[in-house]
Amino acid sequence: MLGESIIVGGGARGIHFAGLLAAQHRKVAAVVDSFTEGFPLMRKRLGDLGAGDVQLFPTLNEALESGGCSAVDTMFIMTPEWTHYGYFREGLRSGFHIFMEKPLAAGKSDLLEMIKLNDGTDKIVQVGFVLRYTPFYSRIKAIVDSGVLGKLVTVHMNERLSLWHGGMYKRNWRRRKDLTGGFLNEKCSHDLDIMCWLKESGGRPLSVFSMGSRGFCSEGQRHPGLCRNCRENDCPWQFKKHDGWRSIDGIPCEDETCAPYDICVYNSDADIYDNQTVTIGFSDGTHGMFSVAAMSPKEERDITLHGTEGFLTGRFETGEIRFINYRDNSWHEEEYGYKDFHGGGDERIMAAFLECIDKGVKPLTTMENGAQASFLAFAADESLEKGCPVFLELDFSKLYVCCNS
Repeated sequence: MLGESIIVGGGARGIHFAGLLAAQHRKVAAVVDSFTEGFPLMRKRLGDLGAGDVQLFPTLNEALESGGCSAVDTMFIMTPEWTHYGYFREGLRSGFHIFMEKPLAAGKSDLLEMIKLNDGTDKIVQVGFVLRYTPFYSRIKAIVDSGVLGKLVTVHMNERLSLWHGGMYKRNWRRRKDLTGGFLNEKCSHDLDIMCWLKESGGRPLSVFSMGSRGFCSEGQRHPGLCRNCRENDCPWQFKKHDGWRSIDGIPCEDETCAPYDICVYNSDADIYDNQTVTIGFSDGTHGMFSVAAMSPKEERDITLHGTEGFLTGRFETGEIRFINYRDNSWHEEEYGYKDFHGGGDERIMAAFLECIDKGVKPLTTMENGAQASFLAFAADESLEKGCPVFLELDFSKLYVCCNS
């Protein structure tokens, strides 16, 4: 019999999952968040989602000692990645099954410690690679595994962020590499995982090469420091008032890790890359390429697969998938509609986590998958900075650099 849940992190993602749990009649005993100034907003959001009786606590210890969490058996860690290790350790010590939002950690040392902790537990630990659970990517995986495309020779994937979304990476805590482990790790570990998942039956990642820059809004000091003081009303990156669920009276609820909420993107202290291309070489002699750009007209993901027996192309936002087998020379067209921000995957990944606990089975997205995606992101940044490939050993948790002479 499944017990109650505790959610660590009262931001948009944590509150969203509280709503998903409430919709499945799964009790959330408490939400933990150190940003106490945001508690009024969290209470309002929880009430709107049918979880108004959830208690709020500033620390995990206070929640666990309150007496209201005695029936808790699952923990959802939905905080920024630099905090994950400590909560993960305490969650396992408390005997909880854990849902861990991606990415696992902001640095290699925390990640290695988390892998060790995971090796010593019999609890279910699932990583929040929600894209695997979407109808779109699930169907592509099924097509690949059916063999209709033959051996995958190339995997090409692209992601583009809208101006609003890309601008966020200049303003909130995600702008800092020390807090995120870099743009690829924080934003695109989803996509690196999808690539490895599609290739898992054919080969493992062996090498990484990357190029990129901080190319958008990099002129600096051309504008006032804050949008509120700027007269360029046609600036496409001008800050607008936050949505109601992220603000109180139009003022965002942000902690001290964030820049001023309306800082000019040209004057941001962001140190992450905002455009990057990564090429991954696999052990079967094939390769994959992923590109991301943080400033585009709209949100888009697309994928192209070249196989020895066929070809596939797809667009995530529309759910369109087209593929052909060269021998029968017939096109197949399918569509898996875009249901929400994560393509219909949130409800499915939640249900899968609870089912894994109930049946005692291994999740589709494991700590090993999470670690692999993060180490690939770290390797890509290392390659970009040093201008040479990074080669992965058999143990993907150990990386070394081999530069061409």
